Amino acid sequence: MTIATHVRELAGHRLVGVSLGAGLEGDASAKARDLIERAVVALAEAGLGEDRLVRSRIWARDASLRRIVSDARIAVLKGDRRAASSSFIAPARLAPGIDAAIDLVAMEGSGARQLQEYAPAIAPPRFLRREDLVFLSGITDTQGAFEAQLETVVGLIGQSLTAACTAWGSILQASAFVHDSVPWRQAHEAIRARFPCPVELTLVEGYSAPEKRLEIEVTARG
Repeated sequence: MTIATHVRELAGHRLVGVSLGAGLEGDASAKARDLIERAVVALAEAGLGEDRLVRSRIWARDASLRRIVSDARIAVLKGDRRAASSSFIAPARLAPGIDAAIDLVAMEGSGARQLQEYAPAIAPPRFLRREDLVFLSGITDTQGAFEAQLETVVGLIGQSLTAACTAWGSILQASAFVHDSVPWRQAHEAIRARFPCPVELTLVEGYSAPEKRLEIEVTARG
């Protein structure tokens, strides 16, 4: 099992993250749940309780493992642990012997949390508000090529920001995860032209459905 801890600041708030990876040979479901629990413990050891979680992100070696770890996350990160989420197939990101990894991000402070589900509820929540920040889960689409999906995703992000009582101009951070069949420069130019902040782009091999070509997470001032 591998572990890393990282700290950054955003809009005056300190965000602490942990990243853990592990092999899932044998009982993959049980080992996936253990991986996520260990990540929660690592955050606690860094001084942040489980109710401080704001975002989780899964990286898996293939589609089957992505589903297993995603199901484990639903089982483990519930109640006060539930937070904005996303998941990807990205074998190139994983070291030999590591089948899956999870990133957990928590925010310091004592402010109350507000979690908003989609209607009807699905695996990721729509957004999590913590103090004056809003964390949207990764947003995707399955219809058409990259350009068409980008337009749809941008529209859906706008709808979620409105539901969170904030606006497009309040976006502080955008992270785009683009299918590696799409030229990265073309993708980055198209995405960053639509956002009021710098865009971080990561190439991945897949998502929860094979038709998807991108997924975008945003954090906004709320």
